[in-house]
Amino acid sequence: MNKEIISICYELNKECNLKCDYCITSDNENKQVDYKLIIKYIVSLNPKRIVISGGEPFLDPDLIKKLTIIRNLCPDTYISLSTNGTIDYNYKLIANIVDCVDVSIPSLCSETYKLMRGKNLILNVKQNLEKLKTNSFDLRLSFMLTKVNKHEVLDFLDYAKNLGVEEVRIGRYFPFRGGNKNSAKYELTSEEIDEVISNIDIKLYPFKIVFPIGNLQIMSDSYLTINHLGQVSTPKNDGKNILLNLDENISFDSNLDIGNQSDIFKKVKLKENKQNK
Repeated sequence: MNKEIISICYELNKECNLKCDYCITSDNENKQVDYKLIIKYIVSLNPKRIVISGGEPFLDPDLIKKLTIIRNLCPDTYISLSTNGTIDYNYKLIANIVDCVDVSIPSLCSETYKLMRGKNLILNVKQNLEKLKTNSFDLRLSFMLTKVNKHEVLDFLDYAKNLGVEEVRIGRYFPFRGGNKNSAKYELTSEEIDEVISNIDIKLYPFKIVFPIGNLQIMSDSYLTINHLGQVSTPKNDGKNILLNLDENISFDSNLDIGNQSDIFKKVKLKENKQNK
């Protein structure tokens, strides 16, 4: 496998506090491979960017351990943490470890939010966003365009402007992996997406806007996914194209030294102290 991997998505846990009926990671099982083995493999690929996702990462009791080891071994890699934003967390713990926190919000309307997420926790998200923006990392919002929320895009961009985020990513609903059963409910045609995007005047916003990609193949070509099961895969409509299973076929230097965890935490603490001076 090519050692120069641009982006990796690390789905580090299964646990989530929401019940999204379009959740793509619902096809992951509950069992767990030793995360040190998974991190060793990620590091061996020399990625330029790592997206930390789940499940919901902030529900992982080992989140800080995992992030700290990754940061220590990949000091120049851009690390982004993707969250649903509902968890009241001590965000200062990650401020000197990750470069970006990406909060996925399907709607600012309580009814639409509940329809898509299974629970109405939008007020929790807004409260946590106020806390997140006070920390020393980039704050990004992600909005997935669907049939049920397409009329809310401009209001969402105005909210992001008032919040003061660095970037907004407007995605599209792709019916793949665990979310491939609700296409009729959510999926927009390319023409419908183009119509929504044509109404957005990017000059009105001080942040970068990332628009939807064209198709699933572009997504598949963009990054590798590595989950907590040790599965290395790319997405496809009916599931995952599993390229490697780390608990069965380890084809990398598994003797990579990840160091003593207490030493790793000291290094991160030292970095934090230097930044605060």
